[in-house]
Amino acid sequence: MHGNRCIGNVLVLVVTVLALSFMVFLPSISSAQEEIYGLKFGTAGTFAEFHGFVNSRYFDFERESSQGRDNGVSTYDVHNLYIAALAKVHPRVSIFGEVEYEHTGTPTDTIAVDRAFIDWRTIDQYLTLRIGTFNPPIGYELAEYVAPVRKFESRPFFVDEILFHEWVDAGVWGRGQIKTPAAGILYDLSVLNGPSGLDQDKRQNRDNNSDRTILGRIALAPNIGDLGYTELGVSYATGKFDTTAEDEFKIFDIDARIQMMGLDIRGEYAKRSGDDQGAFQADSTGWYLQASYKMLQGMNLINYIEPKIRYDNSDADKDNPKPIQKGLTEDDEISRITVGINWSPYPHFLFKTEYQFIDEDKADLDNDGFMISAVVDF
Repeated sequence: MHGNRCIGNVLVLVVTVLALSFMVFLPSISSAQEEIYGLKFGTAGTFAEFHGFVNSRYFDFERESSQGRDNGVSTYDVHNLYIAALAKVHPRVSIFGEVEYEHTGTPTDTIAVDRAFIDWRTIDQYLTLRIGTFNPPIGYELAEYVAPVRKFESRPFFVDEILFHEWVDAGVWGRGQIKTPAAGILYDLSVLNGPSGLDQDKRQNRDNNSDRTILGRIALAPNIGDLGYTELGVSYATGKFDTTAEDEFKIFDIDARIQMMGLDIRGEYAKRSGDDQGAFQADSTGWYLQASYKMLQGMNLINYIEPKIRYDNSDADKDNPKPIQKGLTEDDEISRITVGINWSPYPHFLFKTEYQFIDEDKADLDNDGFMISAVVDF
């Protein structure tokens, strides 16, 4: 009757029992610096740390901008004031929480706690349990949430169209890795409340049905030694999104990245399928490919300079009342080429510039745009 609900409950029970069983035989581990959403926390003698950033930007788009907002507007915007805290209450247990103030001082400003969770490292590198609200482990783009670590100020279109716009959910997440001389194997399995509809925007902390969304990712990271880092991942998610737990969605995602000698190349493909919700159509695909290169590092007033380029595409299968781009029609596609330069004069201080060339398959819109942001993290 409630397939995913039963499977989800069984998975949570099995993982918890295994974790408790192994804990008896494991020695304690030393506290080490951790990285969550790209921000580094903690040392061996640290109990609690606070970090954050301010992201102030200016954008200037033509008649219609990306995502159908800010039409013909050029304006300044303090996009994020973000404060996060990490407390290590035990070498194996930590607590993370954040507060984010978006679009400060505007009619659309919001204050929210998106991510708040407990991490319990139960079996060393092999299993860590995360309990709370977090970005689900699907693909790579959702993991790079905070502005100081994102290469681009804008996100690929498919994040809004397919991944529920910076998807944050409540549940349990088990993750770990197995290291061999040839490669590392990373694995994630999460049981979540799941989205409350295909038009969901960001947050889902209470479930609207008795079904659970099950989501997993497995990745291979070949060992390339001192050359850098490379990873290839595959993700899959399935769940019910309506109040009667009858309408289903599925997401399949492939991501890859290569980092070596200052060069960073990454890409991701996502496909969503399932049942439609009114004018919102489940079937949709999107992808992106981007490259950047850090150069001139360590010079006077130049921590680094990073030219960058990205191509992304999204298939808006149906004319939505809330589309990623106003004016799109059925079976239309939207693509974008984004070019820019990141300049960091000092560590923790970053300017990001980008210009977007936006093209619609059928609609003829003047919507290219320019963005520049200043990000300071602390």
